[in-house]
Amino acid sequence: MHNSLYFNSFTKVSAHSNYPLTEYRDIPISPAKVKALRIVSNNLAAKPIDIMAEENNMNKLLINILKAKGLTEEQVSALEQADITSKADFEYIGDFQTLMDISGIDEETSKSVMAWALGNKFESNTSSASAGATPSAPIIVESADVVKCTHCGARQPKDYQTGDLCLSCGHQAEPVLNCHWCLNSGPGKFCRECGSEFLSASDYEIGIFLKREGESKNAIVKLVKEMTPQEKDSTWAKIRKTR
Repeated sequence: MHNSLYFNSFTKVSAHSNYPLTEYRDIPISPAKVKALRIVSNNLAAKPIDIMAEENNMNKLLINILKAKGLTEEQVSALEQADITSKADFEYIGDFQTLMDISGIDEETSKSVMAWALGNKFESNTSSASAGATPSAPIIVESADVVKCTHCGARQPKDYQTGDLCLSCGHQAEPVLNCHWCLNSGPGKFCRECGSEFLSASDYEIGIFLKREGESKNAIVKLVKEMTPQEKDSTWAKIRKTR
């Protein structure tokens, strides 16, 4: 028994064919070479595991950059577990919202990281999103004593008095109307005594007639507004008969 291995194959070309043939021959290898081959073999067997471990870890420079952007040690570990281990991975993610979804990092920190990873692309994406957003309408809070013209909507001056004409359109800003429900009169759209909505002067008699017919205060205004001209003519005919 020899303490050596044999490398026992080599290739030659047949004289009758262009295809290679394999012949076997015993070629002795020294014990030193056998030992070296075993060491190399063991290293190759362990190397793939080490490579995978290195591939799943960030380098120190990237870790320091991410910490400077606001990430904690736990968040860095979470990124490693999600296979985010290089700047190219952040570029592949593309936007801060996706980074938030897959890592759970807060919005401000995600924006900071993606701004570093994408550079000018992040600024252009943010500008495009801002330009495409619909601006919200401003909320205007007005004093309770503000009076607006019922015809054109213009705001009346501070010294306005009931019955004055609108400085914008020339009509009476707040026509004084009679209430069909409590029979009081006043300016504005609603009666200050009973709260009923005023009907126009031409529909005042119709409102009184509907009240006599048993309709409720709120139903009368709705019925009058939904009446067609023919229905109003028919109601006026009934009113004339009762006089």
